[in-house]
Order: sequence, then structure tokens, then C-alpha cells
Amino acid sequence: MGKLIFIFLTSSLISFSQTLSVGSNSSIYINSNSSLSVDGLELAPSEAYTISGPNTLDRSNTPVVVGDNTSVSRVYELTAELSDYSGTLNFSYLESELNSILEADLVLEVQDVNGDWTAVSASIDDANNTLSYDFTELVGFTSVTASDE
Repeated sequence: MGKLIFIFLTSSLISFSQTLSVGSNSSIYINSNSSLSVDGLELAPSEAYTISGPNTLDRSNTPVVVGDNTSVSRVYELTAELSDYSGTLNFSYLESELNSILEADLVLEVQDVNGDWTAVSASIDDANNTLSYDFTELVGFTSVTASDE
């Protein structure tokens, strides 16, 4: 019976690995010395942070237009804004998702509730294919991706 439950839970995680869903009247609490990682996007708040529902985080492989540029083929979208966030945001990507963008030219992009994109010069770890930025001032966002600077 224990193996059956494990297989069911594992297959459920694989099937829905690109989505985090927080239901109505529910929340996820992230302590300041902790992080939450969902399919390549990691939130590591500098102060305790709560994601309240209803909210869903989805990952798309369809690039978006950011200013005059096109993003990489990895875009995280939330149904409700993560507001007043401060802390580190880690964005993982695959080489195949770069859309001819040089890794050295990548910037992290966050979109606010008004649809405006803000580019930040993130630390690039090309060996591990990650961008990392520490938001020291409060920020709100509904989407996260990377694009050409």
C-alpha cells in the first residue's frame, strides 16, 4: 500500500510539476531563512513572506515580447501579484531555451500588475544556468522571465 501511494504521489508531481496552486483561504509561508523552489524559480525572501490564495504559478515555454526584445522560452506567470517581496529570486533555464541570446547578455525581467516589465542586472551562473537577483527594495510582480539586455 505504501508503494502504491508513493507511486501515485510521484506521478501526480510529475504531471503537475509546472504549476503551484494556492487555493482560496490558503497560503504558503516562507520563513526568512528558507526558500520555495517551483520548477526552476526559487524565492528566498529576506523577511518572512506569505503567498496568499487564490494564486497559481505556471511555467510557459512560449517567449514573450519584452520591450524591443524577445524573452527566453521560459516564462513564469502568476494569476495574482506577489506584492511587497524583498529577497533573492533565482531563475533557472536550459541552454535550449535561450533563443540565440548570449548568456552573458541575459537580464532578469519582472512584470508588474500594470503589464510593465522591469529589467534587473542579475548575477549569471552560466555553469549552472541560473540568474540570481537580490531585491533589496520591495517589488511586486506577476511574471518573471529573462531577455537580452
